[in-house]
Amino acid sequence: MTINVLSNKGIIGLITLSVFIYYIIYTTDYSLAQMYNYPDARGVIVTLIRSNNRSILLTINMIHSVMRFHSVRPNTSYPFLIFHDRNFTSQMKQHILSCTTKYYNQINISFLLINFTTSVRPAKTSQLDKSMSYRLMCRFWTYDVFYHPAVRDGGYEYLMRMDDDSYFADKTKEDLFVYMKRKNLDYGYRALYSEPIEPLKRLLRQLFGKKPIIINCIYNNFFLIRLKWYYESELVQNLINALVEGDYILREYIGDGCAHGIMLKVDEQVKSKRLTFLAYGHNYHLMRSRENSWRFKVVEHFYEEMENSCHQLTIIDRSQERLKRMNIST
Repeated sequence: MTINVLSNKGIIGLITLSVFIYYIIYTTDYSLAQMYNYPDARGVIVTLIRSNNRSILLTINMIHSVMRFHSVRPNTSYPFLIFHDRNFTSQMKQHILSCTTKYYNQINISFLLINFTTSVRPAKTSQLDKSMSYRLMCRFWTYDVFYHPAVRDGGYEYLMRMDDDSYFADKTKEDLFVYMKRKNLDYGYRALYSEPIEPLKRLLRQLFGKKPIIINCIYNNFFLIRLKWYYESELVQNLINALVEGDYILREYIGDGCAHGIMLKVDEQVKSKRLTFLAYGHNYHLMRSRENSWRFKVVEHFYEEMENSCHQLTIIDRSQERLKRMNIST
């Protein structure tokens, strides 16, 4: 009889413990449902770097932030595509690899050469403070990257942009590629900005007549995009072709953020979302989780700390507006 009582108590205890564990797991940000029951998503993380030491160190720091804060399932890792110009050296490549592969067994990094030269000259009426290298960067994120064989033929569903000086500042609490798939989103972004867009307005009047279109430029040093939408939306492709035809982006200067913003406007069927749950930084532009706006705050020694990026992740803490250093080996 005593044994039966103890057995019953044991069963009740096990049930109580099971319910407690179930509650703890399923009320955390990273639940079992998120970890195991969601569909796979074929995503790729893309960056465009400069061939100088600062960009190399920043890129390593950015990769650390993704590997540390992008909330993915165990043993899951998305490939990085690093685009560079012809001045990129084997020593630069080796430094990025040596500072990342020793910490992350599954990391997959590919280096891809792009041609960043052109004979096009800026129109005298365009924003002449925007250099041709900057305009080429804008064309890259509007057109070139999507038609590079590594992306076009890579079998990916989604592309995520991370600049060399971008970083996640905290856990994303979601696998962002899976989030896009689960929410059936075509485009995800973090913030908006504005800049002079008269050349883009002229082009839109040619394409769509006098119908007024309000343009919100995407602060797109970070974005996620469903590649199928980009390739198959007829309205988006008509816009992109008009921007690329005759090197309009290069001659007149169309910022890539504004180009992306108008992509979301011309296709009224697009499913897009502002991902305010992300804590994100782009150099001194700081975006705290659950806040729409971003704050520009220069914090001393941020770039100097990149010298330690081989073993340290450095971010700017938006809430305290100070540097936060994390040892990668711990």
